[in-house]
Amino acid sequence: MDTGIGRRIAYWRERRGYTQTDFGQLMGQTKRWVQSLEGGQRQQDPRLSVLVRAADVLRIPLEQLLIDSTPEPPAGSVPPAEALGVIDALYSPAALTEPPALTVLQRRLVYCCEAFQACHYSTLARELPSLIVGAGQAAHSAAAGEQSDAEAVLSASTS
Repeated sequence: MDTGIGRRIAYWRERRGYTQTDFGQLMGQTKRWVQSLEGGQRQQDPRLSVLVRAADVLRIPLEQLLIDSTPEPPAGSVPPAEALGVIDALYSPAALTEPPALTVLQRRLVYCCEAFQACHYSTLARELPSLIVGAGQAAHSAAAGEQSDAEAVLSASTS
């Protein structure tokens, strides 16, 4: 196998936070198999089904494994600027600050729901990221009796 494909698999595996063992399990193989695949010793002519499965597991287009350069994203595939704050809130670790009170979070959730229903998407895009972060912090730091209420706000704000 072209070691370039193996290098690209290793690159994307690491970007997704998978160990070789994790990736092997997702592929239905062993860590040793992954080491051989990434090192280029697995097969001289890899089966397309292996590459398709690897691309699916890594959540990338198959082309990312076959070519060295990163393809340009298709037109319209970049999220609108208003959505980037929500995306960052969902995928970034929360800042280490004191979470807002549960009653405050619940009021902000109602406000965001009303903004959504009224099609005020710019207001929603402005308010939702901090609500998601605050609800996540509250859910993680809530006392045992209040945890379900905080998790309900988090669930509603991300759905």
